[in-house]
Amino acid sequence: MTSERTERTPQLSLAMAAPEFLKLVSGNASGPTLFFTRKLKLKGDIKLAGFLTHYFDIPKV
Repeated sequence: MTSERTERTPQLSLAMAAPEFLKLVSGNASGPTLFFTRKLKLKGDIKLAGFLTHYFDIPKV
């Protein structure tokens, strides 16, 4: 669940369109590439952002 309002300050915030999110978590896009092409915006712990794709296990086709 996502929300504009949080009870505490997040360590990391990501902003991207839904297609880019699906590409990123499925391994069909690179986080750094999305970041440098301004399709992914980060705020907070960038080191944590580097490990996020390890939390998703979406099969590749």
